[in-house]
Amino acid sequence: MNPVPVSVLIIESHPLMREALCTAIASEPDFKLAGQAANGAEMSDMAFTTHSDVALLTFKPDIILLALGNPGLTELDTLKTLRKNLPDIAILALTSSEVPGQEEVALQAGAQAALGKSAPRAELLQTLRSLRTFSMDIQKLDFEQHLDQYLSHPPQISPPND
Repeated sequence: MNPVPVSVLIIESHPLMREALCTAIASEPDFKLAGQAANGAEMSDMAFTTHSDVALLTFKPDIILLALGNPGLTELDTLKTLRKNLPDIAILALTSSEVPGQEEVALQAGAQAALGKSAPRAELLQTLRSLRTFSMDIQKLDFEQHLDQYLSHPPQISPPND
């Protein structure tokens, strides 16, 4: 039995890099591409709907791969917005070697992992696979919390009126 593929949304401003990331992910049987955007603003325009001042993702990837240094919304604003509105989705920040300390800043802003853009393809895929575990653990925790709440406060069923 094949496991359900991990869905990945890519946010990367450079078309060639975005295409390379999409190709790398789409070529792996345990991943599927959930979408792509050039920047946080484009992703927000295509993916979010607003309901009661809360942004909701209309599709829900397992992992968001966010390249730092993107135009539009600043990368840290994008990262913080994603973390706030999508706490159960893993975020991998791709960092630039030209910006010292960028990985630490990304982790502090809410990314589960940070990886330099100069990393080999195998390391990128391994990091994404490790984030699958994060996504599955969060989903399991959410299910267990709902189950505990249900079991501690089961719904009251009234007998039918005759």
